[in-house]
Amino acid sequence: RKGAGAPPATESRQGTAGRDSGSPPAAASKRRESEGKPVAKPQQEEDILDFLSDALASSSAPAPTPSSFPGDASLPKHTLLPGSRGRGLSVHYILSSAPSPYPDMVLVRLLFRNEDSRAISGVHIGKEDLPEQAQMVAFPPIEVLHGSSSCERVMHVRPAAQKNTPLKFEIWTTTGQFPVSLSLVPTSGGGGSVDDTIMRNLTDLSLSRQ
Repeated sequence: RKGAGAPPATESRQGTAGRDSGSPPAAASKRRESEGKPVAKPQQEEDILDFLSDALASSSAPAPTPSSFPGDASLPKHTLLPGSRGRGLSVHYILSSAPSPYPDMVLVRLLFRNEDSRAISGVHIGKEDLPEQAQMVAFPPIEVLHGSSSCERVMHVRPAAQKNTPLKFEIWTTTGQFPVSLSLVPTSGGGGSVDDTIMRNLTDLSLSRQ
């Protein structure tokens, strides 16, 4: 008789738990609807993802070869970095007659060769010391250049206000940092005659800044 009027303890706990943990029907319905919808990404995040996607596509593009520039067959090569000074890395360049996709820029082909038997890693452009109005779009880095092997890269440069002024920068590798000077006024000889189109384009770019 002492506890006859009270409900069973188990029922009381279950009822209380149901009231505490349960959600109102409307709130539960909204939660289910939100779980089924895709979460909107901030515009800044979408822009970053687009940039990374474009960069990945660019880095996976095939490296240029001489067959990519049939109009350069008669153009001379110029020494940018001799192997004796680059610790086995030699670099030559060709002022290509092919148009650059960047406005007011000249396409420059860079021919890399590892003259050593050991691999050279991390080849890229480091410090730049460009004259007034000059600009540069660097070549994609070379992760590894194995011994006695070669590869080609392309960079784009905008001449300085004075077209006779060379572009100075450094080529960095895991073995050293090598200052170089790239002249945009080619001279004849060394493998072929100078293409008139290159000279005319350089002259036009210089005059357009005066």
